[in-house]
Amino acid sequence: QEYLSGLTFALCSKQPITGEDILLEKYEFRLTYAGENTHASINGQALDSKNDLKSQAKKFLRSLIAFVETLDDLPEDRWLTMMLKVIFLNL
Repeated sequence: QEYLSGLTFALCSKQPITGEDILLEKYEFRLTYAGENTHASINGQALDSKNDLKSQAKKFLRSLIAFVETLDDLPEDRWLTMMLKVIFLNL
């Protein structure tokens, strides 16, 4: 089985002189699972069900979209990345 263990959003750019990729900002969210019959938590906040987890994910995405809509266009030399961290369990 696979479980999402983390989600990271990052804003990156190129270093103007060397051309290397540089990290400007990073937002990381971690999920933990205590056991088979227990529930997950996100950033330390307990979630009582899968519906709570889905609800928190929806709230986060809505907040992210609302926030992004207030920003100016991203300069061409910058980009956003998203990384999902997954753990694999052998059951």
